Amino acid sequence: MVTAAGNCVEKVVWPARYDMCIAVAGTNASDKPWRGTCHGPDVAISAPAENVYRAHVELNSGHILANIGQGQGTSFATALIAGIAACWLAHHDRAAIIKAAHARKEKVQDTFRRILKTTARRPKGWDSSEMGAGIANAQSLLTADFDVGLERESAVAMGSEPPEVATKRFISEIAGSEGCECLDRLESIRT
Repeated sequence: MVTAAGNCVEKVVWPARYDMCIAVAGTNASDKPWRGTCHGPDVAISAPAENVYRAHVELNSGHILANIGQGQGTSFATALIAGIAACWLAHHDRAAIIKAAHARKEKVQDTFRRILKTTARRPKGWDSSEMGAGIANAQSLLTADFDVGLERESAVAMGSEPPEVATKRFISEIAGSEGCECLDRLESIRT
């Protein structure tokens, strides 16, 4: 699953925080973080999120007009990654990808995540702890060998955290240790 990291609340939101998701942060035309992107260690990859061209439909005097406009947000970055995934599947053929993943004892999703992260562009000064492995590079991904990154890229995001641990980590990031103490008190009352 490819999911938006979120907008304007700084920390990555759910469902992007789940390990099974590829959390996508947003960049601007200067290869810097888009001003509204959420960021943090849960981000797997980044893609353009500012002034992204998209189809736009308007209702004008009872007539529907199709137009092209610009939008911004990590949802646009997510759509770009989903499109890259579709191109990858079509380019290599789904059956060939399944066979390659099985040969490497991976799930198809993990193979895609590993190659996506390995082939990402990393501009000078890129902070991978906040914005993921880099900015997705569709051409590099499509031409990459299925073995690329096997020895250096973790296919799966963070170590599978139980939901209660992930929730506590999120509260700690947002509210600090006081938020976690409050959560612990609530939990003790509940039990």
